Amino acid sequence: MKLSPCKLALDKDCADLWVINTHELVPYQGRLHSFLDGEERQKLQRFTNLEAKATFLYSRGLLRFLTSCYTGSEPQKVRISTGNHGKPYIEEAENFFFNLSHSGGLLAYLFAGYPVGLDIEDSRRKIELEPIMKRFFSLTEIESWKKFSAANEKLSFFRGWTRKEAFLKATGEGISGLSHSTVSFEPNQRKALTSRFGKNDENEFWFFYDLQMPEFFVGSAVIKHKELALRQRSLLEI
Repeated sequence: MKLSPCKLALDKDCADLWVINTHELVPYQGRLHSFLDGEERQKLQRFTNLEAKATFLYSRGLLRFLTSCYTGSEPQKVRISTGNHGKPYIEEAENFFFNLSHSGGLLAYLFAGYPVGLDIEDSRRKIELEPIMKRFFSLTEIESWKKFSAANEKLSFFRGWTRKEAFLKATGEGISGLSHSTVSFEPNQRKALTSRFGKNDENEFWFFYDLQMPEFFVGSAVIKHKELALRQRSLLEI
């Protein structure tokens, strides 16, 4: 792995999923730093927490590198903009969509020719499930969680949580959409959006994926298109 310039192409029938352990990137910190633009370098210097600083460097530097491979631009010159709720996008790239997530030392990126959302979580986090469910999920979702949590209620919780996060990242709503979007906690449910604004007419447009993740991690992806194959990619390829 050299993180040298490369060419990647999106397949109309696939979405590319990259999952990287940040430990793999430690030898490439200087290279990743060189990919950042001036504003990002200034932001990096303002971090006082070393772990958060490293996560920003790895996630942003690698995003620029991978995006440059798909678009043909130089990493430093990729114009990454953000929507009203912080959703990143590339201004000049037509029909090019991506999303990213990080948790517990893992980075994940999803690239496709259609709107996408992605969320991963480390299930070892110490959290109180019941209070979070009551605060952020509807009664319908709580019932779904209880119905499909017999094997492992914590993993079931993160399945629903990552689905909802991924969907709201795909739409660009962020947390403002928590109250009007409802998801199912059923495993391997492609049509996991059960309602939005009290209606189910958008269900047919969104396809959900339970990701195969390293131990203790849970991840979900959503794509606004027909059901696609998820193509697992590795930095060892480039």
